[in-house]
Amino acid sequence: MGTTWKSCWLALAGLGLAGLGPAQSGSKAAVRALRSAVRAIDVSPESGELALAAVRAVGALDGAAGADALLEAITTLERRAADVAKSRRKALAREGGSGRLKRSRYELRNLADATEQATRSLLAMQDPSALDSILDAVLHKGRALPLWVRLRLASRSRELSSARISWGGRGFARGGPEVALGLIRVAGSLGPGAGEACGGWLVEQLSDPNPDVRREAAAALAVIAWPGGIRPLVERLDQERGRVLDGLLDALVVLTSQDPGGSAASWRAWLEAEGAPYVAGERELSVGDARARRRASSGGTSAGTYFGIEQRGAGILYVFDNSLSMQAKLKQPAAAGGPTTGGGPTTRWDACRRELRRALRGLTPDKRFNLVSFSLFCF
Repeated sequence: MGTTWKSCWLALAGLGLAGLGPAQSGSKAAVRALRSAVRAIDVSPESGELALAAVRAVGALDGAAGADALLEAITTLERRAADVAKSRRKALAREGGSGRLKRSRYELRNLADATEQATRSLLAMQDPSALDSILDAVLHKGRALPLWVRLRLASRSRELSSARISWGGRGFARGGPEVALGLIRVAGSLGPGAGEACGGWLVEQLSDPNPDVRREAAAALAVIAWPGGIRPLVERLDQERGRVLDGLLDALVVLTSQDPGGSAASWRAWLEAEGAPYVAGERELSVGDARARRRASSGGTSAGTYFGIEQRGAGILYVFDNSLSMQAKLKQPAAAGGPTTGGGPTTRWDACRRELRRALRGLTPDKRFNLVSFSLFCF
């Protein structure tokens, strides 16, 4: 099993941490023990348990020193996990399945468990100085935090004044999507009343090149009850497709509690006819429910059928076979003794084209659709 974890444990015992809390051993000793435990993580369960104990001890400090130490530990753990995963991929390409790969899996699990516990410990901290350190880590790229950690920690920002955040500072522009997403999550967590501080910055993010940033910015504008976000969201509808468009529509429904339709034209018409009191802040905002819009778009009236399947939903993908087997003749119904009128499709391909034409004619203008034809390949 090796002696790494044992020697680390002896070092901790020498510092008085094996059976004593951080109040007795001192914060500096707890931080040193955490660094040692993180470095000592290997494949053994004992090294993982030692790291978890060290994380909990530092988490109990509940202050800037403890928060900074845990954030440093998460960065180190993430770097180590990336190195192990990289060497694991090389070993897999070189050796295939082996005991070495199994060992690296145990090491990755220990690293992941320690990262999760450090994140939980940060989320449990209450001291204002600890919250300041957490917020700084969320908003600045200097901390190489995993995105999932950054977004989870952003939830604590609701406990801070939005005035303490330098919205739109130059550091954010250089931070890339991860920093932008963290800051957007911070803005949304501040809730109603934060619009004056961060609403303008969120509107700027609706034009970000990254679609995830645009979608998250819309979601944040939905919950801060800021009238200034309505018109920019409506104006952006024409420029978006897919998930981002759905995100903008959801945001408008939540923000205004209205649902005039799933197109930019319908929202522009609503804005001109009824939107003035909402834009002026004379109506209650951010109390709508996007689930109502989703139910209407996925479970409302259907736009015709395709081979008996109701055409529900905002978008439809038609997939049809274009191989030689589709040229097979169809059995024709027996004549009933009278003259034949019209005539049904003679091949499977004829039947497919006929049904597809009928289905497309039944689509409403707000439906999106695409076609995929396959034989040996898809087109």
